[in-house]
This record gives sequence, structure tokens and C-alpha cells, in this order.
Amino acid sequence: MAFPKPTAMSFSYPKQWSAEESGPWGALVDGNWIGTAETLGAQFAQRVATDEMYAAGSSSQGLAVNKRNRVIFQDLPFREVSLSWILSPRNRGQAASFIGAINALKIISAPILQGDQTLWHVEDCTFELTIKSSSLTLFQSSALVIKDIKINYTPHGFWSQHVDGFPTQIQLDIDLMETELLHRAKFGAGYW
Repeated sequence: MAFPKPTAMSFSYPKQWSAEESGPWGALVDGNWIGTAETLGAQFAQRVATDEMYAAGSSSQGLAVNKRNRVIFQDLPFREVSLSWILSPRNRGQAASFIGAINALKIISAPILQGDQTLWHVEDCTFELTIKSSSLTLFQSSALVIKDIKINYTPHGFWSQHVDGFPTQIQLDIDLMETELLHRAKFGAGYW
């Protein structure tokens, strides 16, 4: 597009692992059948007793239920990308190019409301992003959608304009999200 290189590029590769309790079956997962019975008994006591009673009982026995036996993989969220620019047009042509590209992003990223206004058409709202450094590919996306576009016409905290009225600087931030999950096989298929 008409933009120079971003001033900031941020890529997210999230994975969700649980910190949730493993429940009464934690010992069973470890293959400890006796431990399962002890855990069930302790959890039953914990649910029946008040917090004070359970704490007193645990203190006297020197035992407490371990709620964190295992960490469990929960989810692979969609990858996100954040790009940021400080655009400083040097002339009227460059300013027109920047504003045209910003307006094109607004239009292309907006879905189309279908005839009876109950359905969205979103097929042509996707982008692909490739970032290379010389011959090295730093990032290659699958289809991306724009989650947010932020435009700040006063990035320094005050209004400043050229003679023709166009702002001297514009901060543009774009947040994108992939529409396909990046599991291990995808890295081998050319996505980075």
C-alpha cells in the first residue's frame, strides 16, 4: 500500500494452558488409585465443612488438597498482529496518498450488509501480510482480518497542519487477526 515501513510491528503467538484445578481425579491421572480415594475424601470434606472447619482439620492432619496437579493445554487462539506508523506527509501528493490508503483500509475492512439486512458478507474483508528482510521471511500470514484501526491526527497532543490544512503527522495503528489456526504443520507449510 502507500505506507512506509511501520515504526512498530508486534506479533502474537498465544497458547492457552490452564491453571485450573485438576479436580478429584488428579491422583488418578498420576496412576495413583489410593491417592484418588484420599483426594476424593479430602475434597468431600472440603465441600461439606466451612472454610474454618476445613482449615482447622487440614492443619491438625498436616494435609491439604493439591488443586494444581497438572497443567493442561486448553486452546490455540488465533494469531494477532499489530502495526503502527507515524505518517509525516512531505507534500500534497504524499498526503493524498496516505489519506487514500487509510480510507481504503476503512472501506475494505468493513463487511457488507446483505439485502434483508440480516446477513453479513465478509469474504472480501481479508488481507495477507508478508514481511521480509532481504531474503529472510520474518512473517508470513494466512488470511487476516482487521480487528481495529486507530487514527490519531494529534499524536503529539496538539493540532498541527500544513498550509493546505492536512495534518503534519498522523499516527495509524492497525490490529489484525488470522482466520486460521497456526498449528505446528502450518510452520512447515510456509507460514511464519
